[in-house]
Amino acid sequence: MAGEIKLKSGVVVTLGSFGKVTGKCKYCGADILWCVTKKGKRMPVAKDANGEYLCHLSECRGKKCGQ
Repeated sequence: MAGEIKLKSGVVVTLGSFGKVTGKCKYCGADILWCVTKKGKRMPVAKDANGEYLCHLSECRGKKCGQ
């Protein structure tokens, strides 16, 4: 799995190349992809109800995620 993903906001991120790319949020259990921003920061990305990609921290239903 390699390549770029365009988020709903228009930001383009790259799928991570640092090991495991897929995972689950430990707070809500959602499936996530680990991506890398232009600045080299890791970002959890998930699909919303419409199938568009966005930063998972913006929509996590978990109590502590994103705080």
